[in-house]
Amino acid sequence: MTDEPQGLLQFSDLSAGDVADLSSLCLGCVYWELPEEFDRGPSAQEMRTLKEEWLVAHKRSALLGKVARKEGEIVGCVQFGPPELYPQQSNYRSGPVSADAMLLTCLFVRAEYRGRGLARRLLSLAEAAARQAGYYAIETYARRGSSDNPSGPIELYQECGFALARDDPEFPLVRKALPASNGSPEAVADAWARLQSVDCEKGVLPMDPHFTAAT
Repeated sequence: MTDEPQGLLQFSDLSAGDVADLSSLCLGCVYWELPEEFDRGPSAQEMRTLKEEWLVAHKRSALLGKVARKEGEIVGCVQFGPPELYPQQSNYRSGPVSADAMLLTCLFVRAEYRGRGLARRLLSLAEAAARQAGYYAIETYARRGSSDNPSGPIELYQECGFALARDDPEFPLVRKALPASNGSPEAVADAWARLQSVDCEKGVLPMDPHFTAAT
């Protein structure tokens, strides 16, 4: 338990307007979306522009992520979406992502906000988005032996109920099957609202010091 006063977190959908604030985080790049452009070694400004254009182009058809703010500053983020939007996945030996699964590409929490359950909260929002979009599972390429990975270490996902889908010495594909919906749109919307915030109108969650998530 920390002695630091616990502020409130505000969650919102990832949008092109967030890219400038995300430039110092892993979500400020186009590694997953535009691998050829990424390999070309664009400048930070070029990468931000490419990311903004990509988000604008695809945001109409899919929810692509969530960001967490405290006092207006982005302190954590998660990106996900239909696997076909992320061609970098074809370069992973443990791929491809299953046809019934949404792909989680990035999960990042600022160092000073780790160990408080924020990674788990962001994962819960990603899982809710996957269910809402009709997926039966969520998958990601975790990493063995290091947290230096867009989506984080495998230990985090194992703690959150993910199982090995396809093994690899470095980047195994891990999967979490999602609870079946009862088929009611109202029930899905209610579950989404409850996961997104305690106060559904404001979308606010208190920081929780009890979790010890690795990211």
